[in-house]
Amino acid sequence: MASKFLSLVFIAFLAASSRQAMALDFSMPHSLPYRVRIAVSTSLAPEYVRSLTSQAPRIGAEVILRGLPVSEDFENAAHFGASRETQQANRLAVHQALMNIGRFVGEGGQLLISPDPFEAYGVKGVPVFVIEGRQDSSGAAPVYIVRGQVTLRRALRHVLSRTGRDERELSAFLTEALERLPAGAEP
Repeated sequence: MASKFLSLVFIAFLAASSRQAMALDFSMPHSLPYRVRIAVSTSLAPEYVRSLTSQAPRIGAEVILRGLPVSEDFENAAHFGASRETQQANRLAVHQALMNIGRFVGEGGQLLISPDPFEAYGVKGVPVFVIEGRQDSSGAAPVYIVRGQVTLRRALRHVLSRTGRDERELSAFLTEALERLPAGAEP
């Protein structure tokens, strides 16, 4: 039941941040078959994550946290059957977690919460930049991973520098994405 409560609260948070992000529509054309996902944590410097969340919308990328930064026993706590005091404590914990997350969101950006990419790619340390291709007829999808605290521009350039001649579509995607990022986005 606690997860339903978190989902409802988070949906409201996402809706609010999505409205802010929609004001600046930098989304990549949907015809390109790649997407960029950036796994982050609140253990990273807020300035660094803010930089990523500000730049990500320019290329249609997602910046993702594994979960809300609440105490470990919070997930196992019942909410709807709990006392009023416990429910109030739960709401306060979620509110504080959301306020904490707000420190990490840059202008025009958003921060999604999902454990899926962390589990799918075995992410243990952050940040991790994942560039995913669409699945082919066999169900396989190309995946390119860059680990380490680098800029979004540097992560994309790293993958671009390693693309082969048979990866024209990926090269075109990365080149366009790099053109959409601010020139000073790399140290």
